Amino acid sequence: MVAAMAVFSMPVMAQNDLTEVAKGFENLDGITLNADGYYLGEKKGKGVTNPFLKDLTTYDCKYYEGPLLFQLDYTLDSKNNIESFTGIAISKRTDNSAKYPYNYYNNVKGGGYNSETYGIINGNNTFIELAKDTKIKGLYVNNSAYTLEKMLNGDSYTPALNKDGDYFKLVIEGFAYGETEDDDDTKLAQKEVTMAEFKDGSLQYIKDWTWVDLADFMDKNIDYVIFSFNGSASETPPCACIDNITLLVPPTQGIEGVVSKDSNAMEVARYNANGVRLNAPQH
Repeated sequence: MVAAMAVFSMPVMAQNDLTEVAKGFENLDGITLNADGYYLGEKKGKGVTNPFLKDLTTYDCKYYEGPLLFQLDYTLDSKNNIESFTGIAISKRTDNSAKYPYNYYNNVKGGGYNSETYGIINGNNTFIELAKDTKIKGLYVNNSAYTLEKMLNGDSYTPALNKDGDYFKLVIEGFAYGETEDDDDTKLAQKEVTMAEFKDGSLQYIKDWTWVDLADFMDKNIDYVIFSFNGSASETPPCACIDNITLLVPPTQGIEGVVSKDSNAMEVARYNANGVRLNAPQH
């Protein structure tokens, strides 16, 4: 009984066996940023037309970076030629202003965290899916220039955050899939990040890339992460920016499952883990 309990309590993979990597929306296969420095998706496949608004068609533009799968849904209003997105778009814009039409694609600092590109979350229940045995350690967050402008100044629809107790938060939740399709998914961890709050007579807000430690997520078998927002004003735009998602991954992750589309593919060179070319196979 003692031996059985000891074996059962062992984790699938010890964290000491994992390699730390950071993903920052760089060099994504099949994705090209437009001339204005951002990517919000594109017309892919057939798309789904809104049954009530026939001019609106949404396209599934999910994309991968290493062991992460990012949600991105692109919507085109064909009548008015207006593009929009929900999920996580990509930007390399360094402007930190809230001027239309680029306000959605700017953050209040300008540029990414030690990199050109960064992600822009738009919408509640936006998700990132993690590959098997991947652990999320943390990430950097910043305010969207668009959301900050609304929090500071408001408009006819969105109230400004200008009195004590007003706030805006990003909520990060980690879930495990149910064991079967009939089982509900289980929430295993949650982290709240205060993006802005009004106190001491002014709105105090995140204005630079800020590290969010997800230590509580590390010892859980989390399959996907959900980003949502809450605040004192429900009309505050549900947007924030993220970068350098830091992960612990198995050392061989990204090698297994690679399939060549070329039936004539052949090995042309072999290297060891240090990048030194080998003349013969070795462990």
